[in-house]
Amino acid sequence: MRYLWPAATVILLIVAGLLYVGGEPGCELAGGNTLYLNRQEVETMRARFCYAADCRLVAEQMSKVEPARWYCR
Repeated sequence: MRYLWPAATVILLIVAGLLYVGGEPGCELAGGNTLYLNRQEVETMRARFCYAADCRLVAEQMSKVEPARWYCR
């Protein structure tokens, strides 16, 4: 009985990890759906989108208002 809670916790973490890797249900896992910011040669990931078209739209709009390089890959 004393091993029940640790075992349940491990199983829950494994399931949560598999769901995280799989992404949102119904989302495309194709490339081009991750938004990056490159400012002063420092690249940072800013967001993930279900659809690459949404990422491109946000990157275009952000590039208009901020003097940095926004792009999707």
